[in-house]
Amino acid sequence: MAGWLKDAASIDCNDEGAYFVEGRVDCKLSDFLEQPNMKALNAFLPTTDLETSEAASGCILLVQLTTFDCGGTALSICPLHKNTDVCFHQ
Repeated sequence: MAGWLKDAASIDCNDEGAYFVEGRVDCKLSDFLEQPNMKALNAFLPTTDLETSEAASGCILLVQLTTFDCGGTALSICPLHKNTDVCFHQ
């Protein structure tokens, strides 16, 4: 990712376009998958945390890596809507 969203149609190419967040869950991944809590799924998205959303405002890509007690991981990738639209319209 080249940089931050400058305005509605341009990007400031400053090599800071991705925002990375790490999270930790106090359970095993297999336990979560056996009885998934649909409300808890939002915790795996970096866009649901107000502090992260504010810090990454204008960012082109948000990534969250969540680690479970067993060592399992969940990876959430939230690209900027405008970038994905361009990819699918070509």
